[in-house]
Amino acid sequence: NHGPLGALYPQDYVSEGDSPAFLYSIANGLRNHEHPTYGGWGGRFTKFNQFEKVYTDAKDDGDIKKSLRHWVEDANRDFQARMDWCVQSFKDANHPPIVQINQKEDIEVKGGNTVSIDAGKTNDPDGDELEFKWWQYKDAGSYNGMADIKNANSDKISLTAPKVSNPETIHIILEVSDNGSPMLKGYQRIIINVIP
Repeated sequence: NHGPLGALYPQDYVSEGDSPAFLYSIANGLRNHEHPTYGGWGGRFTKFNQFEKVYTDAKDDGDIKKSLRHWVEDANRDFQARMDWCVQSFKDANHPPIVQINQKEDIEVKGGNTVSIDAGKTNDPDGDELEFKWWQYKDAGSYNGMADIKNANSDKISLTAPKVSNPETIHIILEVSDNGSPMLKGYQRIIINVIP
């Protein structure tokens, strides 16, 4: 029940609007604080009509809730773990994996060239077993096609940049899951800037 306050926490409604706004302040590796269009635990936003600095909820695939739904279980498990941290010792509570990559977070590559990324130094503070999953966050990038990620379920991937006629961005998300309780994830977003 995650402590006495966790046992009292209501579970019968969807969060009101303040929680997604707060989730942008949690440094989880998704880099969503860098730009509203990147997306993360608090959702993803797009520019509102002609206004320069006004953003509204993104309708990814025509669905205004998709950008939140993708992350809600991860964010809820993180909240459960944080409640545990308040009532348990460090060794008895679970902590998210610490993701480390051997590349910069922003990579420029010419179309047709291959990028390799190694997350082999990623570790877990509790010694938990780790699972790796790399995926393209298509809604956040400008490239309309699918990137070909080789070995997407390992700690090392390679990706051949598509041939493009204009500069394009591809957002790659690395999710590292542990096998603790609750199961937690660490992330890293890599933005690949593809040039012609």
